[in-house]
Amino acid sequence: MKRAIAVLAAFMTIVSAVLAVAAASASASSAPKIQTDGFGDWSQTWRVHPGEIVFGSYYCVKSRHYWRYNGTHANANGRLFLDACIPDCARDGHFVNASIAFYAVRSHIGPGKYFSRFKMTWGSHHRFFWISRHGQILWPGA
Repeated sequence: MKRAIAVLAAFMTIVSAVLAVAAASASASSAPKIQTDGFGDWSQTWRVHPGEIVFGSYYCVKSRHYWRYNGTHANANGRLFLDACIPDCARDGHFVNASIAFYAVRSHIGPGKYFSRFKMTWGSHHRFFWISRHGQILWPGA
């Protein structure tokens, strides 16, 4: 009898773990995605909780820590690579602390639900970005 109870307890522990993983996977797959490649399209460049975003020659955000990620908003802090390309794009860049606020969830046959807008803030600067009808990251002056 004790053995049957121990086997049942072990079985229930395994079932609970499997259900928890399945629930986490389902919620992650239904969460809005973020474009990770500014030159991308509607194909393979969309992720939930991506660690890095590259958009243009001047910007790259990596080492991000998300403090909120839900069905309507995502907020993260990370390291923004800035490069003014003076004297050239190979020698001038540096990293600064930055925060990003993702919002405006839309849907597309490619990535499914995605954040179509985001605001990036670093120091006293900020810039707004949006996803084009081709799936690319755009910003004023781009």
